[in-house]
Amino acid sequence: MKFKYIIFIFCILFVNVYAQSPVWKISKNGSHLFIAGTIHLLNKNDYPLPKAFDYAYKRSSTIVFEADTNKFSQASFRPLILRKTLYSKNKTLEDYLDYKTLKELKVYLKKENIPYSNVAKFKPGMLSITLMMQELKKLSLLGIGVDEYYSKKALKDKKKIKFLESVFKQLDFLSNMGKNNESAFVKYMLKDLNNIEKEFSLMKEAWRQGNNEALKKVSLDSWKDKFPKLYHSLLIKRNKAWMPKIVKMLANKEVEFILFGALHLVGEHGVLSLLEKKGYKVENIN
Repeated sequence: MKFKYIIFIFCILFVNVYAQSPVWKISKNGSHLFIAGTIHLLNKNDYPLPKAFDYAYKRSSTIVFEADTNKFSQASFRPLILRKTLYSKNKTLEDYLDYKTLKELKVYLKKENIPYSNVAKFKPGMLSITLMMQELKKLSLLGIGVDEYYSKKALKDKKKIKFLESVFKQLDFLSNMGKNNESAFVKYMLKDLNNIEKEFSLMKEAWRQGNNEALKKVSLDSWKDKFPKLYHSLLIKRNKAWMPKIVKMLANKEVEFILFGALHLVGEHGVLSLLEKKGYKVENIN
């Protein structure tokens, strides 16, 4: 979600010409479920969500999320998070970043009044998440996201809840983000932070409209080209791992509503494309 580049005119071309939503019905042989692309952080102005979300939620008995991310806030989980996302022993970012990138990082931190010592031991993934959250907080964009909203709602309504992967796997992804390519990753992140307000707005616009082609160009293409290994591990590999679970759900009598990050839906390696290739009917709910 952090990697977004596109010219302003592209947004103009797609505004108000899409009457879709980020919610899809998947069906075959009389069985169906719903899939929705989500954004993990929103603000109060982004609510209410498109009506298609509640349409799918009300017609589903089981709600499925990427992982049980509530565990990240548990005190017992904190030592593992620190072990995975911080450099061990005497290692710091200075051991992995080239001189120019380290200098750019320190200039950014000074501008934001963040002591370098506060982040010196952060691995690139943790550094990226921390600084992005800081920027979003300044823009009042650090509110409850779609996943958290429906997680709380499902618990309140006592619906069944399932997960596509473990939080340990998600933590591994975060730990390895930018590994062996630290300078390029951090340099790209710093450029992205300077444009985060405009690009986050473009991304949300494409997401709300269910415009996967626009979302792909806004959020995915430059990341895919610059960091192919990361693209493979965070999207392609995970999408393929989820497919057998989704297909199994489509074979049972329950109706599931599956929610995961919107970028997992888009492109030739996206979940929707993979399902279509397997002969499933994919319909947008609007």
